[in-house]
Amino acid sequence: MKLDNTKIRGWKYLIDVFIKQYKYNINMALDRSGLLALKKGSHESMQEYAQRWREKVAQVDPPLLEKESQSIL
Repeated sequence: MKLDNTKIRGWKYLIDVFIKQYKYNINMALDRSGLLALKKGSHESMQEYAQRWREKVAQVDPPLLEKESQSIL
């Protein structure tokens, strides 16, 4: 909203400015609520979903206890 309209040269510029502004979100650790919000895709098999879920479990900070990770899925 605070961009100077005279400096906007096109979509590439807007993309670069947006990424610069919000790139801190890229490296944010996944938390328990983010893991609980993970849904199975409509074209995803249960095995694919379970694999993706396990990969996400490894990213949760603080880490889940093994007992927790088995009871959520």
